[in-house]
Amino acid sequence: MTAPYTTTTQAIAKGVRGDREGGLTDLQPLICESPLMMVAVLSVLAEVASLPSREHHPERHFFGLSVSDIHTGKQGSADDLPPPIRFAAQFLAAQANGDRPAAYALFDAFAERCLREENDDLGAATAALYDMAVISTLELAKHGNGGRSR
Repeated sequence: MTAPYTTTTQAIAKGVRGDREGGLTDLQPLICESPLMMVAVLSVLAEVASLPSREHHPERHFFGLSVSDIHTGKQGSADDLPPPIRFAAQFLAAQANGDRPAAYALFDAFAERCLREENDDLGAATAALYDMAVISTLELAKHGNGGRSR
């Protein structure tokens, strides 16, 4: 079995250097290997993406979703988000909270729906989590201190 952590972090590094497509291409063999490998890749992406938030909050902090309409600023619902973005955000929050059973249950339900509907929403969700991980890594690098406030 390929080491998902190393390959995934190297793919994130490509994204940080501006090679998004190259990074996503590097993840493809892992994602196609098995559902277990795919959820491992998604877990690494979510851990990296949530690191700045987890670094800025106390250990027992609970992360949830806050959705706002970009045009009106009014509070919305996660149900208003496109399915790939909703899944990525929910999976990220579950991982940030250390609730792996919830993250895995979300993955199982979403992957089953994607297979049943024969769509590429899982690919779009993976790309969204990848983008979040790259942005978070750039944010950590910008501060140069592991994301902690100075």
